Amino acid sequence: MMRVDAPALELRLAAQLADLERGLGGAAAARTGQLLQETMQMSMQAEGIGKFPISLELEDAETISEALAEAYLENVESSDDQTQVALLQGLAEKAIGRLAWIRSMAPAKS
Repeated sequence: MMRVDAPALELRLAAQLADLERGLGGAAAARTGQLLQETMQMSMQAEGIGKFPISLELEDAETISEALAEAYLENVESSDDQTQVALLQGLAEKAIGRLAWIRSMAPAKS
């Protein structure tokens, strides 16, 4: 079964955030731009983390964000390397904040 890692998903998410940013204006566009930069940095920090189904790359930004946040949190619990734990906690914190932002931008589901 084909798998994709966290850095690849972060880059896919960055592309989706760039598309989203183009459709926004003002503060929303600025915040999305910040998240895009943060996501690019996270793609470099997440080296070697996660094995996700390749089909996840085809999902929307909210689904990808949620999968990444969950993976970072799960890896925090399973790691006994303090340096790695600190890195993963930082990634998880950013991923949760990003997920909250993406959810706030999504049209209300009826």
